[in-house]
Amino acid sequence: MKGILSILLLIVSGALLAQDNDTAAIRKAHVKEMRLKQFVHAFDEKKDTCLLDVKKYNEAGKLIYSKRDLICLGWNSSEEFEYTYTDGKMTKMMIYRDGQLFAKNEYIYTQESNDPQSTIGYLMETKDAIFTNFKYFKSKSGRLDSTYSYEKQGDGSEVVRRNIIRYDKKDNIVQVSNALEGDKVLDMVSYERGKNGEILGMAYTTYGENPQFVQTYYEYNQDDQIAKTTDTRNRTQLYFYTAKGLLNNVLTYNGKGGLEVEFIYEYEFYR
Repeated sequence: MKGILSILLLIVSGALLAQDNDTAAIRKAHVKEMRLKQFVHAFDEKKDTCLLDVKKYNEAGKLIYSKRDLICLGWNSSEEFEYTYTDGKMTKMMIYRDGQLFAKNEYIYTQESNDPQSTIGYLMETKDAIFTNFKYFKSKSGRLDSTYSYEKQGDGSEVVRRNIIRYDKKDNIVQVSNALEGDKVLDMVSYERGKNGEILGMAYTTYGENPQFVQTYYEYNQDDQIAKTTDTRNRTQLYFYTAKGLLNNVLTYNGKGGLEVEFIYEYEFYR
């Protein structure tokens, strides 16, 4: 329970999956709905697709609904999110599991900031409420350098978290760390940048009892879109796009070069 609010905030902040569209491309193409299907080529006896993700957007390009069917990943479950905005700021998020309301978050802002000053998270099953206050530290130019969150749990205990962001000389993010109060780092993402600021490599490290490390390398096409990724788990992904700059399909290969999974994208547009 102690980490649920931080996880939810990470989802909202745009920590995107490798197969997610660029948000600018979503807005430019006036996407109303995106459906992501998964086709597992590794299963010779079963050649059909599974609807993995559904995402719906308002006309401003903001995500208002998403659903992930975990059956596609081997679990008999589903998760849904509904997002509410006021004056362009997200003020509420409803979370459903298997069709039942699981939790909801409310976001409170000051008039001067687009970042939430505090949140209230309600857990329906346990009737617990988690109150979180945020402190943001920015440079003179307005660049976010660190965030501290103070989570007050239902039992009265408090968890303090900090996120530290480091930049290169061109103000490109090169490292983001997430830690508990003190120096206990939970995880860290580091980026290797090219001369134009593009991401050449990304390393994700988790610490603790079961530390993990994954490094991913990026290649781009002539339109500066991600064309290929290769990681240290011997997984390669190839990316293909529509004429509108949206993802069309993504092919995932194992270390032996065999095609394992294909992700297929379908869209509806406002106009």
